[in-house]
Parts: sequence; C-alpha cells; structure tokens
Amino acid sequence: MRNNNNLSKIKTLITKPKTRIMKKSILFLVLIVFSSTAIAQADTTKNSATTHKSSKDEPYEHAMGLGAGLDYGGLGINLQVFPHKNFGILGGGGYALAGLGWNAGIKARVTPGKYKVIPYVIAMYGYNTAIVVANGGAKELFYGFSVGIGIDIPLKKSNYPCISIGLTVPFRHAAVDDYINYLKSHGVKFEHRLLPVTFSLGIRF
Repeated sequence: MRNNNNLSKIKTLITKPKTRIMKKSILFLVLIVFSSTAIAQADTTKNSATTHKSSKDEPYEHAMGLGAGLDYGGLGINLQVFPHKNFGILGGGGYALAGLGWNAGIKARVTPGKYKVIPYVIAMYGYNTAIVVANGGAKELFYGFSVGIGIDIPLKKSNYPCISIGLTVPFRHAAVDDYINYLKSHGVKFEHRLLPVTFSLGIRF
C-alpha cells in the first residue's frame, strides 16, 4: 500500500509541472496571436487612414475598364496598374472588326485629386488599323505604335468609377497603304478613308 501511495505521489508531482508548462505554453501562444492581431489591426488602421487622406498615394492602384478604342483592343476591356501615382502600365483586348485586337503600353497622368478631371498621355504598341471588306471579303489587322491624350473624369470623390475619353494617333506602316491599293486594284471601293486620329471612350472601375 505504501508503495502504491508513493507511486501516486510521484505521478502527481510529474503531472503538475507538465500541466503548468502546458498552461504557460498555451497562454504564451494566445498572447502571440493577440499581439499579432493587434499589430495587424494597427497597421491596417494606419494604412486605411493614409488611404482615406489621399487615395492618390495608394501603391499599385489598379482598375478595369470597358469601352471602345485602341486602348481597349477595339470593343473590349482595358486593365491598368499604377505602381506610381503618376505612371502606370496598361493593356487591352477586344473585338476589332477584323479579328481580336490588343494593345499594351504606358500611361502618365497628373496627380489625381488636384483637379476635377485627370489629364493623361499614353503610348502603346498593338493593333492600330483594321481593314474590313463587306460581304464576306478580306479582313486584316495591322500593328504598330500609337500615342494619345485624354482625360479621366471621376464620378465620385475617389478616382473610380470614372469616364475616360481620349484621342489616339496611330503610326501606320506603309503596308497599310499597300494593302488598300491592292484591294482597290481588285475592284474594292472604300466608302470611308482612314482617319489620322482615333477616338476612345470607356468607363473604369
């Protein structure tokens, strides 16, 4: 009986330190979790306050747009990302009458928030001319560089949603004129001449 009592006392002594260690460990983990959460919330609150003060300083601002124009690849979508508040990259893809068109390039703008409209300039490479012959005739897309200017008109105090309006000048290769002359020599009559500028209209979110 004494041996049994001694054994039970030893087990109790061994179990109590383990229990204390486990309790301390659990308490330590809980403190770590709550301290991490408090830090994350503090950082989030700080970022939110900064963003609330000036959304123009938010890093990697991005937006998607729907519209028509070279920067939308014809009739399609446009994505833009601003690693810097004044400079960004853009890409667009859509239906360009003669097939699927695309464009990719850079965009520079004035600092958002200073004016009711945000002027910008863009430079792109991609589709800039589409030639379509009616009644199941020839279709051809031509690619090259284009530059343009425009304005973004915010519909709210923040930058988005906004209406985007622009003019683009395509730098067309001689191949475009050669193709038009080739079609004319085969009896094709063009009802409309190619304009020296193209228009762009869309909405960004």
